[in-house]
Amino acid sequence: MNASAADADAPLIAHLTRVASTAAATLQAIAARDDAATRRAVDRLRQHWSTLHAGDTRQLKTRFRQIRTVGGAEAFQHGLELLSTCEQVVKAWAAQGCEQALARPEGLDVAGWHAVLDHLLPLQWNFDCDVLVVHGRLPAELAAAIEARRQRRTLLIGPEPDTALPPGAVRATDELSISRFLAGFKRLAPKRHVSIDLADGLIEPDAVQRMDGFLSTAVQNHRMNWSTWLRFAPTWRAQALANLPAAADAPDLNALGQRLAGRPAIVVSPGPSLAKNIHTLQQAQGRAVLLAPLQTLRRLYREGIKPDFVLVLDSQDQTVAPLDFFGDIPDGWLPDLIASNATHPNVLRRFARSTVYFFDANSPLDMLLGKALPSPWPRLGAGSVAIACLRLARHWRCSPIALVGQDLAFADGRRYADGAGGQGAAPAAVRELPGYHGGTVQTAPDYFMFHHQFEGWAAGYRAEDPALRLLNCTEGGARIAGFEQMPLLDMLQAHVLGLPALPALRPPQDAAARARCRQAMRQRLQQVRQQAQQGLLQVQACERSAGQAHEGAAGLNRLAHEDTELRKRVDELLYLMEERTPELDDALTAWEASDGLEDYLRGSARFRGIARGLFEGVEAMLDEALRGLAPAAPPERLPRAVPVA
Repeated sequence: MNASAADADAPLIAHLTRVASTAAATLQAIAARDDAATRRAVDRLRQHWSTLHAGDTRQLKTRFRQIRTVGGAEAFQHGLELLSTCEQVVKAWAAQGCEQALARPEGLDVAGWHAVLDHLLPLQWNFDCDVLVVHGRLPAELAAAIEARRQRRTLLIGPEPDTALPPGAVRATDELSISRFLAGFKRLAPKRHVSIDLADGLIEPDAVQRMDGFLSTAVQNHRMNWSTWLRFAPTWRAQALANLPAAADAPDLNALGQRLAGRPAIVVSPGPSLAKNIHTLQQAQGRAVLLAPLQTLRRLYREGIKPDFVLVLDSQDQTVAPLDFFGDIPDGWLPDLIASNATHPNVLRRFARSTVYFFDANSPLDMLLGKALPSPWPRLGAGSVAIACLRLARHWRCSPIALVGQDLAFADGRRYADGAGGQGAAPAAVRELPGYHGGTVQTAPDYFMFHHQFEGWAAGYRAEDPALRLLNCTEGGARIAGFEQMPLLDMLQAHVLGLPALPALRPPQDAAARARCRQAMRQRLQQVRQQAQQGLLQVQACERSAGQAHEGAAGLNRLAHEDTELRKRVDELLYLMEERTPELDDALTAWEASDGLEDYLRGSARFRGIARGLFEGVEAMLDEALRGLAPAAPPERLPRAVPVA
């Protein structure tokens, strides 16, 4: 093998050598019956193991295939065998310590809880990202043990604790608060969770089991969603940037709220129960604000009902199978569109004859522009487009707000009403929700979470405005707490049919407002571009300091300072290129576990290379966006015609 192959193997082999060394130290500590030293060694081993991704067989195989030398492959194989042996010995040691701790009549002190954690946490446990769950009341001794182990993510499901929560711990009371807890984790998505059941007499066993099941599903969904986001982020970001000129020229969605405040709004979703009362909706046209997800459009067209607005949240191409939600609808019939800025260009083209508005969907581009726009887009980001419709109706101060076709459940195995388009098959795994007409109904895991999100928004809106009426006129599917159930016809008779016609909804053209919006976008993009340029300058400063790191403590301290500043620059802009997150986190974890100067310098150089790519990518991306937002050149002046004699 040539030298380049050996050089390529060196970082991974060096890391594996450290893992093997820690495993050997762990075995020695166990043999010496030194529990404190064993615990420290085992936690170091957990850190190294998670860095090596040994908890994921597929990633391990990938790492093994990256080895290019015979000696490297042999070292890798030897290290894995040592880890396997160590894992079995550690399990036996932890089981024995836990058994002894639980047998003490005086109960568990801090050392006893350490022994319980030793037994519960697998060797692949990652203290930075995996979730420890405590059901019931949190003992002060357990809180101290959790803090001492530097467990960063702890979820307490139970009453208010009598002791201070450890750093990073959060109290949850229901599925919605668990979802919010997980939603905050973009970097280092959790892979596993472990539960400690201390809920005897406080929480019913069925509730503990239900919460654990929900958390397990939520963790899996979170990782799946995060993986999907990482995979498609470049495409969605490119779509959002390409849509910026259209977004700059779009009318102000906020201005419609001045005309629609106090008017009833009906969110028309495509659930199976829509077939029960869709014919009744015709009476609401022109008097109530009809908001519909794009998924409902084909069925509404078939019934001759034209909503006032269609909302699009997804970034996929929804003009072709299997997500063709247009069918044979002519472009001239299409209503006005309210879209996220990352909407697929083919969808926007279909609405070329309509007025198109844009909203803030919590995307990276929304984070970039923030409040820089003269009239910031309303923030409507949500797990489902129907919730975005609900948020928009509330943003406009519509009242009452009614839901139609919002089953959040299956009917004869179908998700959608006939003719609504899209995929209607039920998933293999189902959950149960309280039924609209009593009993329970079956639903999908994603609908289950949307159901809790609807209830969460309803509770928040009712707290803000007790007079607000939220009505569920679906007449089927799931019951949604916070929404008063009412047949659609009764709702129309009580709140809609006696109203005058809606005011004209399309705003007048305002060239000055469009110019101000475009200029504000350009200024913000230029500011962020300067941040990327400053990041590249910081990379150069780190490279200069790295060349002086061998000059003693002063040189190394200088490099450490510059590296810290570089990490701050990266954190400022990572939201724009989040697909780089796993690579960065992997580099950081290995870097923080470095041993010795040369190891530190290799980690620093690797991180600098990733940071340089990040800053250069952001700079190129913003340059392209700025070109798209360049003001149009004034028409060339033609020379004045000279009269012919």
